[in-house]
Amino acid sequence: MPASNSNDDYIYEDTVYIGTPNFATAISDTVPELRVDTIPEPESDTIVPPEKTSETKGITDLEITPDEDSDEQPNEDFVFPYRLNQPNETFELPSSLTEISAIAFTPKDELGCVQDEKGNIYVFDLKKGEIDRKIDFWKDGDYEGLAFVKKSAYVLRMDGNIYQVRKFDTKDQETKKRSTFLNEKNDAEGLCYDERNNRLLVALKGRPGESGQFKGKKAVYAFDLEEKELLEEPVYLIDLKATEKHIKRNIELEGYKRIVKYFNPDKKDQFQPSEIGIHPITGNIYITSSVGKILMVISPDGDLLHLESLERDILKQPEGMAFFKNGDLLISSEGKSGKGKIVKFHYTK
Repeated sequence: MPASNSNDDYIYEDTVYIGTPNFATAISDTVPELRVDTIPEPESDTIVPPEKTSETKGITDLEITPDEDSDEQPNEDFVFPYRLNQPNETFELPSSLTEISAIAFTPKDELGCVQDEKGNIYVFDLKKGEIDRKIDFWKDGDYEGLAFVKKSAYVLRMDGNIYQVRKFDTKDQETKKRSTFLNEKNDAEGLCYDERNNRLLVALKGRPGESGQFKGKKAVYAFDLEEKELLEEPVYLIDLKATEKHIKRNIELEGYKRIVKYFNPDKKDQFQPSEIGIHPITGNIYITSSVGKILMVISPDGDLLHLESLERDILKQPEGMAFFKNGDLLISSEGKSGKGKIVKFHYTK
């Protein structure tokens, strides 16, 4: 299920927009609240955008008014590399991981897991299909994200606090609490390591900023690993209304009829990021939403590449995601009324 994309860049009021008004990505110090239908056409094809930095990159207003004179299919170059309706392997989890909320590979290529009730990191042996060991790091709490960076593990609590577990899984292990400006209303759930930019990405399930800020959007923030602080502005913004318009324009694509209702910003049941991950080969960013059972793929520059409807029978409550180095994908699902599980999908490209 592809989405629109373009290689044309243009400038409007000191903001660089990547793509046409059908899909615009803003790079600026602030997130613009600009309607796409007010963006003028560029005066020439010779505009050269400034060098891209780590400033805010937002999935902004998509104007999805079909061009009746064009037969071009949107973003036809992108091929989604997984068959998520055909799992290659499934791992049933023990009762201690029924509430599994996040997974990530350690530097030793072991699979770490956390659940949303206990202050433990579980190392799960995929070959044996069982927990190898349990490492305590803090008191019990609602832990939703996990990432490993060199000798440290980072665990995200839903209130936005990040726990750095130094010298993870050694006798000298110690935990440092990193407080942020987020709180429970932001409901931070997704966490991954962005090695290229030396940062962690933090995806918010709840409020995207302070009260009334970034209304109708979902936000991804960055935690600077050098300064050990969360940057004040989001690095990605997902505009629900704009995405809804895109889906309606391409409603004939597989799965779009089922997921369109989850991008209505006025409804309670809407796309809510529950995990985020970066593909080790392409660098594309994958975001899951347990609400609606949806997987979104965006480029590092914020271009929407793909929307995938997840099979409810396979993933009842997708909460965690991790990639093997060869591109194979793991998605974990909470047990709900049964056992939790981890499902493996082969990389097909």
